Amino acid sequence: MPFVFDGFVYAGCLVPIKTCYKVKFTDGTSYSSICEEKVKDEITRRNIPVRGNGIFAKSAGWGYRLINDKRQYTKSIQNSIAGTEEKAKEITMEYGRKVSDELRLTRKAEIPPCPDHLKEDWKREYVAGFFDGDGSVEVGSSIKLSIKQSQRIGEPAVIRRFKDWFPRFKNYVQMSKKASHRPCHKLEWNGEPSYSLLMCSEDYGIIKRAQSAVVRPLLDNYFLSGKYDWGLGTGVLSEHLSTLKENYAGVEINSTRLTDAYISGLFDAEGCISGDSSDYIQCSISQESCPRLLIEIQKRVGGNIPPSNPGKLRIFGDTLVQFLRRIRPYSIQKLSQIDLALECLKLRCAPGKRLRDEVRERKQEIARELKRLKRI
Repeated sequence: MPFVFDGFVYAGCLVPIKTCYKVKFTDGTSYSSICEEKVKDEITRRNIPVRGNGIFAKSAGWGYRLINDKRQYTKSIQNSIAGTEEKAKEITMEYGRKVSDELRLTRKAEIPPCPDHLKEDWKREYVAGFFDGDGSVEVGSSIKLSIKQSQRIGEPAVIRRFKDWFPRFKNYVQMSKKASHRPCHKLEWNGEPSYSLLMCSEDYGIIKRAQSAVVRPLLDNYFLSGKYDWGLGTGVLSEHLSTLKENYAGVEINSTRLTDAYISGLFDAEGCISGDSSDYIQCSISQESCPRLLIEIQKRVGGNIPPSNPGKLRIFGDTLVQFLRRIRPYSIQKLSQIDLALECLKLRCAPGKRLRDEVRERKQEIARELKRLKRI
């Protein structure tokens, strides 16, 4: 865990070493050992009352450890060598600060501003929309945020873009045993690297905003003190997050956050475009866990929500043309499908007229390409 000194957070771990367990007896004698069980055995063997609160622990020194690029930097100072425990800690900390500075891992103890490359509102709105659709917030030994996208061939465009926008990630490809299932590409951010993504979710998100608001103060404290303040514990926090995830249907919908960029991000995560060689093309957005969000989106872009399936918004006809034109400037994952759909919708013939053969062939090509893109 990083340590803080004079307004700066230094990388590495600073911990007490060789803890000594000690007990004092009422006859004036005492016994100490680095093994607590030995002290307990000695109390039993002597059968003499102990003084005070019984066994107490005392640090024998301080140690520092850092692993960077597979290299280890370690140092330990004994209290007996330094003179006092405070001096041992001071010497060890001085070494740790020097290592952290030389490796350029030291940072100011302050909450970081939004990165320059994410200062455009549409980028943060898009990120919030996609994260609401395919993102996750978890708490374990640290705060973990992740996104995922399935694709059979190559790496999804949205995964590549998130790598550029939010560096210092872990990248996984989860393969399914079923040949019909596509590989799932997953990006994960732990601790400090997750902060920029967390800001986008809390400041511009809707569905997962409450979850982000729960863990963001923990990261704020980490930046200021160099450590997490888990409060009631990670178990309680995880349970709280689970409760929020089970209550998506009750999330308050702030309609002012439903910008075209946000909807584009949500569509890239949860949307679908389908069509055939006829004039019929439609798209849909699925959100079974929060149908009220679809109702608010419907108010902005139109479409239809079937009573038999309240978790899906369908958009078609002239409304579809306007919808695709609105989200196209921000789309990343489904941009090629949007372009094909708009081209196909332009090729519609007037009522009572017959399509030319070359137009019909092109519409059939588009239909096949849309089908292929959905299977990638």
